[in-house]
Amino acid sequence: MFDIVPATPELMERFYRGRQKRSARALVALRDGEPVAVVGVYLDRTRWVLFSDRTVDPVAHKRDVVRLMRAAKELLNSSLPVYACAELTDAARRTLVHMGFVQVKGDVYQWLP
Repeated sequence: MFDIVPATPELMERFYRGRQKRSARALVALRDGEPVAVVGVYLDRTRWVLFSDRTVDPVAHKRDVVRLMRAAKELLNSSLPVYACAELTDAARRTLVHMGFVQVKGDVYQWLP
């Protein structure tokens, strides 16, 4: 099982292999102390944008992915809408819908507070 911890600048730099250009509220999944997935939100003008990246197969770690996404819902506490763009996979779309997002156009999904 992965450990899920709040993101720090050091963890984000290790995961993305460099300094990030924007600040975000995020969580990091650690396996043996190494970051293997990140999920978070950043403010883009008047809306929050949900993002996630991983280096592990989400199917092989389905339980950990679900735990991470549930923890990420805590980051969505906002009076502003949150948007996400799904990868072109059914699993990504199902995950967003499971989190309470609705499809608004194409691959763009929205979560309303």
